[in-house]
Formats: sequence, C-alpha cells, structure tokens
Amino acid sequence: MSRRDSPRSGGGARRESADEVLERRYRRLLAWYPAAYRAGSPVHRLANVEVPLLIAHGELDERVNPKQSEELVQELRRLGGKTFEYLTYPTEAHGFLRVGPQLHFYRRLERFLDWYLI
Repeated sequence: MSRRDSPRSGGGARRESADEVLERRYRRLLAWYPAAYRAGSPVHRLANVEVPLLIAHGELDERVNPKQSEELVQELRRLGGKTFEYLTYPTEAHGFLRVGPQLHFYRRLERFLDWYLI
C-alpha cells in the first residue's frame, strides 16, 4: 500500500489487517530463513511434549491467526497419545476481555490445573 493509498490520506484503499501485514512480512522472512522458522515452530516439536496442554484461542484474534492453534491441535491428534484440551472463543480476539469467556476460561484453567497438577 503506497502512502497516497493509505486510509489516512483518503485514497479509499482498504487498510490491511494486522494479520495480513504480519503474514506478508513473515512470508518474506520465511523464504529467507526457512530452517530458523521451522526450528522455532512448536508444531514441529510436539512429539517431544510429555505433559498435558491447555490450548485456548479467540476466533477473532488478529495477532495470532486461529489457524495456528488449529494446526497445533491437528498435529497433536495425528501424533496420538497426547493429552490436551482445546478451547475456542468465537467472540474473543487476542485476549479474553468479555466477562463470560473470561469466567469460562478461568474455570477450565482451574479444573485443568487441579486435574493435572494436584
């Protein structure tokens, strides 16, 4: 997006979402450093996980695409034998700001910790 097409200049162009900006930037870096990105991705190290996981994601998250947690869960299922709980919140973004989802998450977290740590 050129400066004259930016939303602030009134050019009328659609503003990129945070997710689109990050995806564009990281796609370029991924092409330059594929080994580093593969090594840093938790999806490629799930076989080594030996403890239960609680995965919670807001479906409106623009900072971390919800597809990333879906990919994580898909790989856990493919591996088999991994203990995990997967929670999604359709009304939440990168943080659980609404009272209902917050309470639900903290109750599930409490139960998860009680079950697996005590």
